[in-house]
Amino acid sequence: MKLSWIPNSLSLGNLFLGFISIILSSIASSSPTHYGLYKYSTICILVAAVLDVLDGRIARKINQNNPMGKELDSLADLITFGLAPGFMFFTMLFGPHPYYQDSPFSSFPMSGYVIGGIIAFIFPLTGALRLAKFNVTESKGFFIGIPSPIAGGTCAIILSFSDLPVLFDSIISIPHIPLLPWWGALTIFVFYSVLMISKFIFPKTPPTFMDFSKSNTIYKNLLSGLFLAALIVFFKYFLLVYTVYYTFVPIFTFKRKTRPS
Repeated sequence: MKLSWIPNSLSLGNLFLGFISIILSSIASSSPTHYGLYKYSTICILVAAVLDVLDGRIARKINQNNPMGKELDSLADLITFGLAPGFMFFTMLFGPHPYYQDSPFSSFPMSGYVIGGIIAFIFPLTGALRLAKFNVTESKGFFIGIPSPIAGGTCAIILSFSDLPVLFDSIISIPHIPLLPWWGALTIFVFYSVLMISKFIFPKTPPTFMDFSKSNTIYKNLLSGLFLAALIVFFKYFLLVYTVYYTFVPIFTFKRKTRPS
């Protein structure tokens, strides 16, 4: 019996969550009373990113790397990490009830929809180019351009950061971070769009702070446990710091793909 259905099912789960994220963003933009749905739209993208990691690892583990699985994974990624974040951005800044209420585009809705549609299309466009390049380019140990799950997930986190949950917030009293201005959201969106088609080199195995193993020392497993607790308690802050670290280390160290001599 072929086991390829296992990673393929995870890819389809990724696709399903991307579809649900788009629906949630659409409903959230219909009325200010529904803005809370943006956090669930973001959570769908983040859970899909976990499934995206698992499907590749499981496929390699059970030796089921096949062309169909690779194409299915890329199509799911385009929807979940390209189209879904782009649509979320469009509804937040250019929708009928923009989440970023200081956006100047709400003053002229029809032309704002056109401008917004063109800008928002940048993300799925560069995401498609990034995924197409990945499918035809062999690179061991690194990605050329930031992976679309990191780009889409980070943008979603930042766009809806104020509404994302933090466990025990009332007990710990974490200071509230105000909503970004509309131009800040626009800058971050365009920045990650361009980064997907850049020549910066990103590691295929992101730095991990949670590595539980019997071969580890008790101190390393304890440290991993502390990081896991931090992820649960400080959820959005932990993920934001983690993804920003992954984003900027290659830029600050200027790790770029060079042409062969």
